[in-house]
Amino acid sequence: MAEIAIKIGGPEDGSVVESFTDARIGYTHAQMICRNLGDDRLPADRQSNGLCRNDGLLRKWHEVHSEFRLDRISRDEVEIVRLSDKESIRFQNGVVRTGFNGRPQHIWIEEYFSRVYATPRRVMFGSTGYESVYGGRTDVSGAAVDACWEMIERHSLHDRDDYRLWPTGRLDLKHFLFISVEDAQEFEPGQQVQWRDALSLPSAVEMAVEDRDQDVDIRGVPIEIVTREMAWQR
Repeated sequence: MAEIAIKIGGPEDGSVVESFTDARIGYTHAQMICRNLGDDRLPADRQSNGLCRNDGLLRKWHEVHSEFRLDRISRDEVEIVRLSDKESIRFQNGVVRTGFNGRPQHIWIEEYFSRVYATPRRVMFGSTGYESVYGGRTDVSGAAVDACWEMIERHSLHDRDDYRLWPTGRLDLKHFLFISVEDAQEFEPGQQVQWRDALSLPSAVEMAVEDRDQDVDIRGVPIEIVTREMAWQR
């Protein structure tokens, strides 16, 4: 399933604000689960030495979604691995080599890792002196999202079927109506949706949707349950 968010009330009533594909919803939840940020906005996998656990979900997430991994082999040598095919190139300190993009590249290893360590919210793995850093483009394709969720379900108690809805806050639900649709790509921002006719909501639910003081979520919930929730909120 996918979703759209539409504006409620006013001259733009029914206007599509955003659409969410199933892959985008799955990617967002997977990222939140694997990063597992605490109140300090740091990953739960972060250890006292500043490095993240090598066996945690966060590293497994990067192995699926990141483009490259840079591994420090020694004080004077690093290896860059292209994760899509596991091809690798080794760089010695300050020595120019041709990179994956076909252009000359070099790295000053100590300076590079000093900058990474100086970054408060760094995400780095490995061990001291043999660190690993991920980078490049993030693969958000449906295939990558599916592979990530297979990994999450294999290594945790999370089930993807519990994360099929776009994560919303109460303020989102007060100002926008989120509707489950078959294909989010059929909807563009600004497109008008006649939601009252399409949904045929009971009058009590429709009034609650239009009331900006109530947060209403009708996605995947039988209408009679939504109606009871509205009565409870009042």
